Amino acid sequence: MRKQELINKFSEYFENSILSKLIISKINIENTIITIFSDISDLKKITLSPYLSKQDLKIKAVASYPTKEESKILSLNEAKSILENLIFLQADLFSINYSHHLLISKNGKQTLLTKQLKTQNAINTEHNKTKTYLIPDSPTPFLIKLGVQNQDGFLIKDKREKFKQLNKFIEFFAQGLKEANLNSDIQVLDMGSGKAYLTFAMQHFLTKNDNIKAHITGVELRQDMVELCNKHAADLNLSNLTFTKGHISNFIPETKPNVLVALHACDTATDDALYLAINQKTELIMVAPCCHKQVRKSLRGKDTFSIFEKFGTVKERFSETLTDLIRGMVLEAYGYETKIFEFIGAENTPKNMMITGVLKKKPELSKLQKIKDIMTEVGLEKHYLLETLE
Repeated sequence: MRKQELINKFSEYFENSILSKLIISKINIENTIITIFSDISDLKKITLSPYLSKQDLKIKAVASYPTKEESKILSLNEAKSILENLIFLQADLFSINYSHHLLISKNGKQTLLTKQLKTQNAINTEHNKTKTYLIPDSPTPFLIKLGVQNQDGFLIKDKREKFKQLNKFIEFFAQGLKEANLNSDIQVLDMGSGKAYLTFAMQHFLTKNDNIKAHITGVELRQDMVELCNKHAADLNLSNLTFTKGHISNFIPETKPNVLVALHACDTATDDALYLAINQKTELIMVAPCCHKQVRKSLRGKDTFSIFEKFGTVKERFSETLTDLIRGMVLEAYGYETKIFEFIGAENTPKNMMITGVLKKKPELSKLQKIKDIMTEVGLEKHYLLETLE
């Protein structure tokens, strides 16, 4: 049935975040029961559109009357149930690029017309007014190649959070470039690039959005991943993006990097990345640490701080905080303006702290003594980054 086809399209557009609205009109009031609205005796139409609640994407149903409107927030299944049971003669469905018009005659004949729009419809989700992404949600070759979008350019449902995380990182990346005054001939190192979602996103932003001349190198230990990512780059004709096999602890770049990124490098691998960046006088550093084993093992709480030895979880969290505090202070001693903050919500991953450093000043290595004093006070025997630099 054409009606069911329209409902399926409505569901597909909603799940792929390209639904604009669905307008149901010419409703048969006498033979329809709609319990979500208080009164439907003079109902003119119902409009369904996406609505971003605090928890999830929902559907806002607005009932229009001659002198008022009434709205309800529904789940997709609730909205589909209403559509399936609603008796009407006309429905007009709009996505970003298409419109579908269902006409039902009084004798039950159903006609569905589809048109491609000359200009894109805006998507308004109330709380999130037509968000402009640095990495677009329109069809993007690298997102399709990496499986974030399907072949038609729609976001794949279980990759939506990945898409949001990429955009959130690129926002901070763009801000970091601005603060470091980097706008041409940029060399970027992505240490531990893995599947390279982020590496491809940086390449896209640098070359497509800002038209900056740049070269991006992904460094990854797994040879099969290096080969796969190089193949993706070749397939996409990205001559300024390459991947090479290497370990963060002993990698020697051929060219001085202006930007060094290391997301979720485990334990002291983050320190190795910071060590490389400091030695190379890299202008912008962005790291998101993973586990913090080294400090936890080296912590021998003394005096007041011995209380942190009492409970394992407390010691673990204290060790994480202490590890990143010292990393930030080390960067400051070497002339970096430093920030430590959560870059994505804890509901996505607990590994959500980011440390950024922008090289602005001459080193003041006398500040390292303050770090040593703190270590002595809390009973920390050593910190890998400090030890490596010395």
